[in-house]
Amino acid sequence: RAVRPREDHPVAEALDAAGLLWRLHLDGVDTGSRFAALADAWAAKDETPWYVFNDLHAIMAFVGAGRLDDAERRVAEIERFMRGADAALTNHRMVGGAGLGVARALLAYGRGDDAAVVANLAPVRHHMSLFGGSHAQRDAFQRTLLAAALRGGHLALAGQLLAERLQARPASHWSRMREAQWRRLRSATAAAVLH
Repeated sequence: RAVRPREDHPVAEALDAAGLLWRLHLDGVDTGSRFAALADAWAAKDETPWYVFNDLHAIMAFVGAGRLDDAERRVAEIERFMRGADAALTNHRMVGGAGLGVARALLAYGRGDDAAVVANLAPVRHHMSLFGGSHAQRDAFQRTLLAAALRGGHLALAGQLLAERLQARPASHWSRMREAQWRRLRSATAAAVLH
């Protein structure tokens, strides 16, 4: 109730709702019909790519709701914008610098294509500050990369990402849980190689 956007919601509420639900989604939590309501709210907004940070949260909502067609259309709009917009526009720099890679990665995550998530997100992971938002807001994208690396068996990358997270925040319960998952996956992989 606290973050569900109203029909006339300010964008900030939809951003917060998308970020919260996406984190729960990455952790395998059943969010019920919440993504569907949020996706409806984003669908009612202008699709013109004015600010890629907002578009990324719309894509999260569409993917979380299982509306991959809507997510694909939003990514296609961002790609069209990138081809046709004035390169001097701030949003053009944000899209080209990191936004398009993140948009494609979110869609790939929804499709279960972890290799595409890694291919699109890993190269831009240090450039996301270009499109604004807080560290906490952008961390949803970093978590997406880690989740895809773990799910897709990219264990060397997952180990590197976890080491960075734990160096920055050694007491992070979430990172410690992901580290335990990584250790289990690594052990299982090693055991499979031995057999």
